[in-house]
Amino acid sequence: MTPYELSLLIHFRTTPKRFENSNTELYINTTDKFVEDGVIEVSSETDNQHGYELTKHGVAWLAVILNT
Repeated sequence: MTPYELSLLIHFRTTPKRFENSNTELYINTTDKFVEDGVIEVSSETDNQHGYELTKHGVAWLAVILNT
């Protein structure tokens, strides 16, 4: 896990605001990979500006990383 990936997971877990530079290739590739891996999913919440939320798998994965 890269620092960038970790920062995305923390961001998606803690705020509905749009992630800075969310139109970059790195952001798009990372979020696509997270969706493919089942770590995040498209959010159904209307106030969620970035459009993603962590899945149960993503919440557990983030908890393990932060507890390490």
